Amino acid sequence: MGNPPRTVPWSNQEEWETVYSWLYPTPEAFEPAAMQELGVKRVKSWASRGKNPNAVEATAALVEVWLRDGCGGSFPSSVTEHEIRLLYTVAFIRFVNGIVDRAQKGVYASSVASVARELGLPGWFVDLRHSGTHDRLPTLTILRSGCAQALKWLEANYWTVQKSYVADTSFEVRELLGRYKTIRKAELRESGAIKSGVIITEISMLLTSESYKEILLPILLETGFLVPTAKKKRAIYPDLNLSLDLANLWFPLLDQLEGAWPGFFEDLFVAIVDRLGDPFGMTQLMCARGVDRTKDEDTERESSNAQGASYLATITAWARSLLKKNRESKSEDGLEACLRNPTIYTRCLLDDFVATQPEWGSRLSPLLSYIDSILALQKSQQKSGAASDAAPSIELQEVAMDEELRMLRARVDSVQAHGSGTQSSKVGSAASEAAIPQTWLAIPASEWRPCPIGSLPGGAIPCLDLPLILDDYSFAEAAGVFQFPLFEQTGAISSERDEMAMDLDQPAHSARAVSHPQETDFKALAREVHLF
Repeated sequence: MGNPPRTVPWSNQEEWETVYSWLYPTPEAFEPAAMQELGVKRVKSWASRGKNPNAVEATAALVEVWLRDGCGGSFPSSVTEHEIRLLYTVAFIRFVNGIVDRAQKGVYASSVASVARELGLPGWFVDLRHSGTHDRLPTLTILRSGCAQALKWLEANYWTVQKSYVADTSFEVRELLGRYKTIRKAELRESGAIKSGVIITEISMLLTSESYKEILLPILLETGFLVPTAKKKRAIYPDLNLSLDLANLWFPLLDQLEGAWPGFFEDLFVAIVDRLGDPFGMTQLMCARGVDRTKDEDTERESSNAQGASYLATITAWARSLLKKNRESKSEDGLEACLRNPTIYTRCLLDDFVATQPEWGSRLSPLLSYIDSILALQKSQQKSGAASDAAPSIELQEVAMDEELRMLRARVDSVQAHGSGTQSSKVGSAASEAAIPQTWLAIPASEWRPCPIGSLPGGAIPCLDLPLILDDYSFAEAAGVFQFPLFEQTGAISSERDEMAMDLDQPAHSARAVSHPQETDFKALAREVHLF
């Protein structure tokens, strides 16, 4: 039995790289301290999803202490120097222990110094840990220097290494796909023995069932692989049929990848539909090609639009071929992806779904009518020049909403009609209940596919980010979000106690006049937050 897959708390590589850029902002970044605060918060949210790697936890802890210290002493700190020294010491001890304990092997534990030497940790890291654990607290200057050096070591030995793995693997995959295409073309010309199988094996061994979705699928959809570079070899709308040459060239590879990773066809289909639903409709994931991210965005969009129609038609033809080839499997994930990305191309795919699964026709009929009305309205507005290329106009959204409300009212009337008919006879009751679609359905065991906890059907990860404005106390208070004003209440109580101490020589009734409202207000507030 193979080892279980490694689970990580981030949803994809892009989220991990974003947090990396937050924790290690560039000198030119706008408000780097705010970016680091975002990175620390995201790592804490990762901890609620699962176990963070020790390097990630250590980085976030050191950055958080660095921020509490006023960015290493650059700004006034909100806590005392002794508290800062304690925070630095604990974070540094946990950093060294977490890295060293992970590398311990054998029955008997090796010394921290020997393991640290093998890992490339500087010797004075171990000395600083020992001093903070068994001796006096190190000075603030030494701790600040240790924190800065530890963050550099973590970046060089974890963050940079992990980021370069994806880039290096993507480069190797492109090289292997290029070799496969060359050898496969030679095989088709000479009708010789299949020699491309060795390369397919190398690709399947280079990737895993988790990594191919983020590395292999975007590369396959780049121009030059599943989509030919020459436009004359591509499909043209509305004739969205895959050419025989393309099918013979790439399906041997796709078939073996489906055998290595069951569900590969469906994942590729969903990736194609997601590309069809791109708001610009033409992009080929240029960042995956290694294009400079600082390139002018308008230039990228212009380059994409120049070859968009034939590109989209070709990947749609691939999706149709995958759907026909995988006819036995009811790809509900692919169906959902098409419904969530309504375009003229996904509309053709929905017709193919109905053709391969006739029992879905009645269930999809209202949705298909709705999509047809939206596409027809978009087409008419594009002809008149009233619609924008990037997004539908406000009038279009209003018409779409009215159409959706009309359909919902029709469904409510239908349900009510079934309900009134059930009161006449038990037979009518059974028939109407059978006619009403049920919310919960049991999926047959043969069609069940495992998916990560916290993901939507199809492996989609929901975006759980909350607006940053919710961290603003004044906004939360104005919006009615209750918060216990710890610092303000503590300050008010302290100031009133100081006034009481200064007025001890006043008459008793004056002291009671000061203390009584304070006690009453605090107890009322405590009752409000259920402290008493």
